[in-house]
Amino acid sequence: MSLSSPPPPKNKKPALLTAVALMLAHLLLAAVLLIPGIQFGVLEMQIGSGIILGIALACGAGAVLIQKDRLAQGGWLMIGAIILLTPPLSLFSSGLGWISLIAIPLVVAWVARKTLPSQHFPKAVALGIISGTGALIIDTYGPAGRAAMPQSQFIIPAIAMILGIVAIATIAHNFRHYRLQTKLLIMFLLVSLVLMGLLVFFNNRETRESLIESANQSLLSAGTQTRNRVDAFFQDTETALQSEARLSLIRTYLTSIAEGQPAQPGNVSVALATLHEKDPTHIRTYAILDRSGKVLLSYPRQFYLPYMGVNQEYKNYMRNSMLAGLPYYTPVLFDENDRPVIFFVAPIYHISQANTPVGLLLVQYDGSILQDLVVGQNGLAGPESFGILVDEDQIYLANGQHPELLYKTVAPLPPERFEHLVSVGRLPDRPQEKLTANQEELSEVLSLATPAEPFFTFGDQPAQQAAVTWLDSQVGWQVGFQQPQEVFLTVVREQTRNTIPLILFSAVIVAAASLGAARVIGAPISNLTELVERISAGDLSIQVPVTTKDEIGRLAAAFNAMTAQLRGLLGGLEDQIAARTRELERQAVQLQTAAQVARDVSTLQDLNALLDRVVNLIHDRFGFYHAGVFLLDERQEYAILQAANSEGGKEMLRRGHQLKVGETGIVGYVTSRGEPRIALDVDADTTHFAHPLLPETRSEMALPLIAGGKIIGALDVQSKEANAFDESDIAVLQVLADQLAIAIENSRLLTEVRQTVDELQAAYGATTREAWLKWTRRANKPIGYRYRGLDVEPAPEKTPEAILAIRQGQVITKVAADPAKTGSTLAIPIQLRGQTFGAIQLRIEGDEIPPDLIRLASVIADRLATALESARLYEEVQRRAAQEKISSEIAARIRETLDINTIMKTAVQEIGQKLELHDIAIQIELNEDAAGDKD
Repeated sequence: MSLSSPPPPKNKKPALLTAVALMLAHLLLAAVLLIPGIQFGVLEMQIGSGIILGIALACGAGAVLIQKDRLAQGGWLMIGAIILLTPPLSLFSSGLGWISLIAIPLVVAWVARKTLPSQHFPKAVALGIISGTGALIIDTYGPAGRAAMPQSQFIIPAIAMILGIVAIATIAHNFRHYRLQTKLLIMFLLVSLVLMGLLVFFNNRETRESLIESANQSLLSAGTQTRNRVDAFFQDTETALQSEARLSLIRTYLTSIAEGQPAQPGNVSVALATLHEKDPTHIRTYAILDRSGKVLLSYPRQFYLPYMGVNQEYKNYMRNSMLAGLPYYTPVLFDENDRPVIFFVAPIYHISQANTPVGLLLVQYDGSILQDLVVGQNGLAGPESFGILVDEDQIYLANGQHPELLYKTVAPLPPERFEHLVSVGRLPDRPQEKLTANQEELSEVLSLATPAEPFFTFGDQPAQQAAVTWLDSQVGWQVGFQQPQEVFLTVVREQTRNTIPLILFSAVIVAAASLGAARVIGAPISNLTELVERISAGDLSIQVPVTTKDEIGRLAAAFNAMTAQLRGLLGGLEDQIAARTRELERQAVQLQTAAQVARDVSTLQDLNALLDRVVNLIHDRFGFYHAGVFLLDERQEYAILQAANSEGGKEMLRRGHQLKVGETGIVGYVTSRGEPRIALDVDADTTHFAHPLLPETRSEMALPLIAGGKIIGALDVQSKEANAFDESDIAVLQVLADQLAIAIENSRLLTEVRQTVDELQAAYGATTREAWLKWTRRANKPIGYRYRGLDVEPAPEKTPEAILAIRQGQVITKVAADPAKTGSTLAIPIQLRGQTFGAIQLRIEGDEIPPDLIRLASVIADRLATALESARLYEEVQRRAAQEKISSEIAARIRETLDINTIMKTAVQEIGQKLELHDIAIQIELNEDAAGDKD
């Protein structure tokens, strides 16, 4: 069986990309295994990384072979490396079996599809399936204690799910290309194996959850017992020390010293020695302190600083406990030799004054007692289970499995907190990097644990199941009890080991059974398919044998009936095809005619030529007797013939043939209604107008010419045959009529636009000429300038050549009688909007004026005209702005008063000043006679 259809012809580029992609993917996977392998010192992961690196190198070598056009050799090299080197990975890293079972066949199929010939594809995929099965068997029955991939509990199911989805998507994408037997085999295998896999998965999950719940309860029980044991140590020691502080010889001894009387320490020393022997392994010192903390007596005897040299903070705690009459014990502290100790103190009262403390009884325990208490509980929750004890700062005080972590923090502390703990003696005075276990994940779960949720899982080498409880005797101290998951999940692994052979055996049985069923069902269908393909190739003489009475037999009988019908229909089919071919050829001619008219509409601008072209095309391509175009007059009363192809039509043109709109003939009807009119038999149509110049007309069709919703004429077509027009003729001629109407309307609009442009040009030209005449009359400046190689000077007089160029509006050239002395003259008119208002005159040595110089001078003249016009317009705007400003200022001054005399004086003065005039007068005078007449 194959997982995909046979590959298409190979291409080097996809094969090369496949090899490079596989090489990069394996390099990345090798790095993923190598980094944690080096970090945690796991040799198996380092070996696995080396194996994957070997596959990457093989893929690189395959890429080199593919680059040299040796695709098959490169493909087999990569496939060989994958199927041989991937299964041994399961010897060094657990959890890769199911991934390999899916991934190896997929990758092998991918490589084979891109590199191998199609006949080698099934063999390569079969090898991939065998290799994947081998990897699963090695992973299931491989040696215990193998390292797992980082975060394998999350990564492996995710990868397996992704690969499964990819495999299913690949099969679904190519499913329609498979043979029927292959489809049936895939469906049988998928249904059976998926159901079996789901059954195994859910069974394992239920078992796993049950085992984890049982382990949680065992761990919590063991943690609770360990916590009780540690709490009992603190509480029992505190109670015993209180009782010992009440011994009369100790109270008498300390009372005598407090009262300044001589005291004999002999019996007291013996009592301290006796108390020390209760636990000589863990009790380091018994001592009696006076009220100032001075060590008066100790066993073993040696010199001690006040309060045994503890930090001031804990001195205060001891002093306050004495004054309050209460016992006190410290957390684990480090003495001057960096040894862990725990101090217990109880007040010693006056022999006769029961409420007056005179000192303290102190016992110093070695901190190792906590480690011994916790180690004694190892295995309480099952094999390889152990406990840990951490204080409120997560400092390891006990660790049943890793004593080398004692007195280190679970995770790095903030620098200020670490320095404080060192300063008060809670940590030895060493660099922080040497006093941390760097177990950030454990630190996080310990911080998040609560009495309601005391269970958690952490770590991956291997994963640890844990439960945590809290001490009553020390605030914030936690006792954790943990066990590797692989220990109590052995049942799941054994269950999986027992299930794998069953799954593989079932897969073989299902494959064999489904293959047999596929052959039984698929063979008749394959035979039937082969015969039907021969029938479809044209052999209608074949009869499909009917061997069964089921659906396949009925299908064969139906095919036999169908071939009989085909043979009967085949005889008349050729005649139908020939008739249809002729019809298609006729339609093609009609479409070509429409396309030709469309091209003519876009190219011909002469309306008469276009109309003649259309009627001639209709006659030539359609073979109609007569074609004519009528256009309505301006009053919309008559349709006047404008073009015709027939001899009678041309004579009608010469006579000015026209028809009354709405009254005469089919054309009159169409131009009044705007609707097509067809007379398939003109003798039976009363609307038809029989013209003596067209005596052979037997059928006629007129189509309206409509542009912009307005009727502008009609297209008239006549034939010598009755019933000459069918639906295709009408459709094509209607398209021609619509195109012709658009062309006529466009021609009319073009004529109007051209006329408007001419009128605008004339108007603009007159305006421009008048403006320049006004400018020259008021310009107090030279009318021209001349340059002779030294400087620019006014040129008040125009030369004859310049005058001629201005008058004629053309380039004037003149060669002098003696060119060697005077040279040649070139005058270029300066024109704008068809008006000439100046000229450029050039004098050139020699008797020839280069054409390039004329063209250049003409371009300069055009640009000079534009620049001069812009400058003139700018001056005009400035002049009008100055006039507006003067009038506004004069008006403003006049409105400042309401006195008539003042207004007149102000007006005279402002007008004279603003306009620089020397004599201005304003007079008001009325004609009395006229006024009287008015009254």
